[in-house]
Amino acid sequence: MLLAPCGQNNIKNEQNQSRRNSGYYLRRDPGNKTRNKRIIKENLAGALQVVVSYIRDRITVHEIAKVIYSISLVGWIYNCGNERVKDLIENLFVRSFNGMRKLCSQYEWGLIEKRIPIKLLTVYTKQQY
Repeated sequence: MLLAPCGQNNIKNEQNQSRRNSGYYLRRDPGNKTRNKRIIKENLAGALQVVVSYIRDRITVHEIAKVIYSISLVGWIYNCGNERVKDLIENLFVRSFNGMRKLCSQYEWGLIEKRIPIKLLTVYTKQQY
């Protein structure tokens, strides 16, 4: 019998327990579609926060192309989304632009700002003043 390195079994058990507590397995149950949709809707703010964190990480390593691509995707979601989605993007995502701006040089921010979708840029400009 092969033994796992010290503590690895405990880590696996903790991960599985965490998954059970978070509803990880419920979201993957195809028979539970209405609950799945509710969980997804409730967690949209969390998903946007993950996107903001990802973009900030990409800025710190100067991967501007990935930043621009990610912002473009959020812009597409904004254009296709309902009022709740648009409101969340305006209040969570667009408000994070100031923090992103501080993380990069003026040149990098200029590149990013040129590629921000026009509707998001309009919201950002309105929030500034």
